[in-house]
Amino acid sequence: MSYVCANCFQDKIARRFIRNKGISGDCDFCGSKNRKVIQAYQLRDLFEEVVGLFEQYELPPGSESWMGGETLAKCLQDWEIFPEDGNEKTQNEILDEIMGFDRRDGDNLASDDWAAKSSHWAANHYTNDGLGLLTISNDHVDF
Repeated sequence: MSYVCANCFQDKIARRFIRNKGISGDCDFCGSKNRKVIQAYQLRDLFEEVVGLFEQYELPPGSESWMGGETLAKCLQDWEIFPEDGNEKTQNEILDEIMGFDRRDGDNLASDDWAAKSSHWAANHYTNDGLGLLTISNDHVDF
């Protein structure tokens, strides 16, 4: 299990969660020393809804051209979860740890090609207020 610190995130909810629940230690992702850290998987409840908006990109049936998807970190860029100047490879590794993605279990990795399940549906049903204020239709998801 890998430890992550608040410096790895831009999202206020994720940062606050780590500061409130963390223990003193070293971050396995950014290398920060003697910081509040938590095991990355402890953030899963915060990420499940927003990660659920995306799926592995697959070539459309009958299509011969590969338009390609983006890494999960790149897909989440508009959500301002990670710092803009952060390393995308590291962000995908953090997402793998948070979500428990493991190629040995047949999972897709965050560094694979991903795409929105339905941009039109998501645009009409979700608003981006950070991880803690994800609004779905008239329901409010509390974290």
